[in-house]
This record gives sequence, C-alpha cells and structure tokens, in this order.
Amino acid sequence: MVKQASWLLVLVNVLALAQQKSDLSEREQANQAIVKRYVDEIYNRHDVSKIDQILARGFRLKTTSQDLDLAGAWKLFEKPQSAFPDWKMEITEIMVDRKTVVIRNRFSGTHEENFLGLAATHKKCAATGTEAFSIDQGKITTVWVTTNQIPLLTCLGLLSAR
Repeated sequence: MVKQASWLLVLVNVLALAQQKSDLSEREQANQAIVKRYVDEIYNRHDVSKIDQILARGFRLKTTSQDLDLAGAWKLFEKPQSAFPDWKMEITEIMVDRKTVVIRNRFSGTHEENFLGLAATHKKCAATGTEAFSIDQGKITTVWVTTNQIPLLTCLGLLSAR
C-alpha cells in the first residue's frame, strides 16, 4: 500500500511538471517556429515582405567581429547569395529555452560568381555554423552568428586541405 501511494505521488508530480512544461512548451514552440520562418522566408527566400512579421524593431545581427542593424545584416546575407545563387541555410539541430533558440546549421551552394576575388569555380561548397536567437513578444530581436568557413574556403581552394 505504501509503495502504491508513493508511486501515485510520483505520478502526480510528473503530471504536474508536465503541465508546467506544456505552458512553457507553447512559448518555446512559437519561438522555434519564428526562427524556422526566419531561416526559410528571410534568409533563404529573401522575402522582405516578412521582415516586419519576424524581426523586431531595432533588430541586431552580431558576429564575432560585427554588430549590424537590419541594413547591415541584409548586405551580409547578399554576399554569398550573389556568388552562390542556390546558397541555402539548413537547420541541422534546434534547441529552445524560453526566449532563446539556438540552431546548428549548414550552408551550401554552387560557386557561380566572383567571391572573395575568386572567379566562379562551379563547385558545390558548404559551411557550418551556430546561431543564437533572442526573441521577445514573438519577434527576433538579436541573432548571434558564428560560422565555420574553413570547409567553404577549402572547397574554393583558398585554404589548403592538409
């Protein structure tokens, strides 16, 4: 009888925690969805009509060396897009904690135009990265970006593969 009561207590506690988690989970799911929309609609499709729905006023994109407003971020997006017309970001992993969403991603595209002073190689190249998104009231306020460009630069022959 005591064992049954203790298991019942454990079950009640688990259900209570699950209920608390489900309240948080709705917010986390919404935040995850907004990040997926950012990748799909803004980064991959360059659909400027979605910016006001996805990005907050005062949006910032931060890299290891830059702190950019929306106009600066857009210029940063255009660099690979012009040299690699099929350049896309794919989310390979996504983690959510309340107002923060972190993704690991893979970028890939075919080098069809001048990039970093290098004429088109027509090679399919890739890079990987990690991005952390801060979200407030359903909109992305800040993105912190870290990209591993070594595979891309190696593919283009700008770095030695050894």
